[in-house]
Amino acid sequence: MFAAVMLNLGLTLTAGALIAFVSHRRYSGSTDDLARLVGFFLSLASVFGIGGAYLSCRHIQNRAPLWAIPAAIGTIAIVLPLASSPNIAPVINWIAGLAAACALISTGIAVTIRVKLDSRRNAEVG
Repeated sequence: MFAAVMLNLGLTLTAGALIAFVSHRRYSGSTDDLARLVGFFLSLASVFGIGGAYLSCRHIQNRAPLWAIPAAIGTIAIVLPLASSPNIAPVINWIAGLAAACALISTGIAVTIRVKLDSRRNAEVG
């Protein structure tokens, strides 16, 4: 489980940093803007990563359905912009992209580890 959590958090933070850099290059802002974008997207990625890691571990233990991972991350991605100021409208597509990337990362990790564990259990039983 520890490996799943660390892998999940590392990959989601990497996705957040990549989206921040791509967003910065697209709008060609200053270096101060880059620092703010990196901070913003890394904080969102950590929220998505923590939620995804928790639900991934629950799925690996057969205690949560797989669809719960993208549903939870998607709900967070929808509620965050609605609960904040309207100034977030220009980056809503970047937030949606980050949420989709984090949902795919978490779901992929959960499926991969669950399949490997199930195949080991089947090999031991059979």
